Amino acid sequence: MTKDRKTFSIDKDVAKQLSEETNNASAVVNNLLEEWLLSGGDGPIGKEIKLRDIEQRLEQSLNERDKINRRIERLRQKKRRLEQEIEQEQEQQEERIREAADIVADKPADNPAVENWAEKLNMTPTELKERVKEVQQ
Repeated sequence: MTKDRKTFSIDKDVAKQLSEETNNASAVVNNLLEEWLLSGGDGPIGKEIKLRDIEQRLEQSLNERDKINRRIERLRQKKRRLEQEIEQEQEQQEERIREAADIVADKPADNPAVENWAEKLNMTPTELKERVKEVQQ
């Protein structure tokens, strides 16, 4: 019968024991695989292999879940920080608009003081006048 070369990884302690027990590890592996295949994977060895495979996949899935949960928590923290920063910036903007309102409330939009405050607040003079009206209500 012709042979097809395959490469498998085995645990170091298994490899050591295998070397101590036989000079023909390929035959041992071949016989075990034949037995497993003949049983349709439902024999004692097949069930044990399936059980180990499921345990490994379960462990891997749990590790992936933990990584995802940590990532979710980091993203939530980032979101909270950004929301706080936005809120603080909005509060500062409102405070500056109230400050500007004391100076520009009775002035027209084309007044230099209104234009100056609008520039500081990164808005047009008309927008500033509208915001001042909202703040004063």
